[in-house]
Amino acid sequence: MILKSAPLSALRRGVVFALLGGLIVLQCSAWAQRSRRRSDAPPQTTLPDPIERLTPRDEAADDRLEAMAWYTQGRMLLRRGENAEALRAYQRAWRYDPELVSVMTEIVPLTVNLRRSGEATRYAVLAAEQGRGDERLLDRMAAVLASNDEWKRAIGLYERLLKTPTKPPRELKLLPKYVELARLYVLTDRTQDAAQVLRMVKRVMNKPGVHGFRPNDVRGVFDDQDVVLILMAETFLANQQWQAADEAFAARLFRQEDVPELAFHRARIANAQNNDENARELLDIYLKSSNQAAGISAFRMLKELAPDDYLKQLQQLVTVRADDRAFQLELGLEYLQAKQLKEALAVLRPLHADQPSVDTSSAIAAALRQAKQYPELAEHLAEIAIKTGNLRALDEELEPLAQDAATFQELAKLAKPDNENASPGLALALALLALEQEQFEQADDWFSQAESAITDTRQLRSIQIGWSMVLLRHEQGARAAEVLTKAIAESPRSSRAGVYSLQSDAYLQAEEFALAVRSAQRAAALDSESPYLAMRVGWALVQSDRLGSARDALERSIEAFEQDYREDNREDIKQLRMVLSGVYMDLDDFDQAVEQIERVLDEFPLDSGASNDLGYLWADRGLHLQRALRMTRRAAETEPENAAYLDSLGWALYQNGQFEAAVEPLEQAVKREQDDGVLHDHLGDAYFKLNRRDDAMRMWRRAQQLLEDDATRRAKVDEKLKQLPSESD
Repeated sequence: MILKSAPLSALRRGVVFALLGGLIVLQCSAWAQRSRRRSDAPPQTTLPDPIERLTPRDEAADDRLEAMAWYTQGRMLLRRGENAEALRAYQRAWRYDPELVSVMTEIVPLTVNLRRSGEATRYAVLAAEQGRGDERLLDRMAAVLASNDEWKRAIGLYERLLKTPTKPPRELKLLPKYVELARLYVLTDRTQDAAQVLRMVKRVMNKPGVHGFRPNDVRGVFDDQDVVLILMAETFLANQQWQAADEAFAARLFRQEDVPELAFHRARIANAQNNDENARELLDIYLKSSNQAAGISAFRMLKELAPDDYLKQLQQLVTVRADDRAFQLELGLEYLQAKQLKEALAVLRPLHADQPSVDTSSAIAAALRQAKQYPELAEHLAEIAIKTGNLRALDEELEPLAQDAATFQELAKLAKPDNENASPGLALALALLALEQEQFEQADDWFSQAESAITDTRQLRSIQIGWSMVLLRHEQGARAAEVLTKAIAESPRSSRAGVYSLQSDAYLQAEEFALAVRSAQRAAALDSESPYLAMRVGWALVQSDRLGSARDALERSIEAFEQDYREDNREDIKQLRMVLSGVYMDLDDFDQAVEQIERVLDEFPLDSGASNDLGYLWADRGLHLQRALRMTRRAAETEPENAAYLDSLGWALYQNGQFEAAVEPLEQAVKREQDDGVLHDHLGDAYFKLNRRDDAMRMWRRAQQLLEDDATRRAKVDEKLKQLPSESD
């Protein structure tokens, strides 16, 4: 299925184009020269006799034919100097037949020539994954993928670069690449593979001469050898390779003469081996020192080893650990758990004054509430509310505090305007607590009191915007929009665009669609260089069911921003096209809906959202079924928890006649999104094809309940149920 939701502000990922230097250009030049040499042969002028087709073309043959058509068009456009259109044609040809088009020869040179750095990087990565280019390209593109958190793809390139990761490198300069591969293995839960690689690195580091390297060269190959040793130690420990872990910890800490920290890590090893006595002896060496490297982990281990007298054990460390913040926090939390509230506050308050945190904020609030120290609690809550605009810093204490009616009443007394404890922060805190209990009118009153007491315009505007966001989380769009009207009045013109955009969200939530469109338009007018704000106008029009106006607005926005290839804006322009594609589908213009997604894939060839949507559109229409299956499978592999992607994969399998294979992803989709009628309908269809009629009936009946607002699809489900006898019949 196509996932329809409000477009979010794009996650900005800096493209590491600087890493490439002149590498892509040099690679392209080399490939282009080879290509020209291949094309120097005279063209064939004698055509073979036509052969009568005995069998129809299959889908793969159709793809090759379409790819050739696009490729030919690209060559013609390139000769005419229409480089941008030629690039698009080559990109389409490559998607339909990757063997026809050389990414490094035809596509990447054009992206570089057109100054599209992000696009050039994406296709250079694909070239590396296809085995094009040399080791330098593999190395640089693997680094780009790793920096963008695309760990599995980075692993693939490093494995290709290093060929046999468990054998010593042929060149010493490759040794850090092995360590990076091991790190990526750890990040993808392949700790056994990481351990194998790191054992080889350890052998080279310990005995470089055996492998043909000089000791001094090995020592200088790593920027920070301690980082390598830590990775080794933690990986070996995770794989229960106790001696290797100990040796790695020792190699780092002996050099630093850090006996206490080494004792802590050896205590971890002993603890993992269930050797409690040895673990406790080693842990005591660390705890009785002033070393703080282990942080909270050391005390948590102590609690595991001595649960019955844990607080007593902590109290014995007060003198030696007086400057240890992690220790002081743990001691304060243990006092709180033991209901020793005075002692808890004596420890926690200095920590909070020095460096406020969620832990100290929450614990102090809990201690003050339980001790019924209401003036102090009022001051504490007021400080948090006025500084942050919310009470999220209370963490797990927020709910019990909001539900404590007696405490609320006492705080309300203190907040009366004639009370010396009254403050804007306390009134705001009470408004937030009332909101947690969905006492909306009471929350309005307290917020009005807070507003009227704040004299600083900038602070007032910040509080109003923060309050509106809390209201939106509680689905109080109308209230949020009203508050934002005041915030806009208090805002300088240069800051109003974002507030108007937020107000548009509020009006949409309140189903005030005309006002939502107006606010979105005002935001876009104030910042005419933001494709994101332009997209918000289109989205508001879509939600208003003004599809023709939405189409026109989105098309104008795309035309305005299409040539803006600053990478920061490309994600927003991508979203513009995805929203426009959905509008075209609602307007029954299938070809244009497909074209918009195709254009996204031209620029972002492996985008999971676009791959999912296009694959689903084709599968649902019975078109390009093999291609649809590849695209939906790739999307589902990228985000295996995404219910919409799982449904698309299941539906593509179903449309390809693979009914049994379709059931698993469809079941997983329904499990993750139990209130979607389309998913239940699809799973019912798959069950029916497998003659599981009772299961099909159960899914279709649930789909009936969930599709009340979709008369067309519900009518189809009704018809299926009318014609379906149960298995018992």
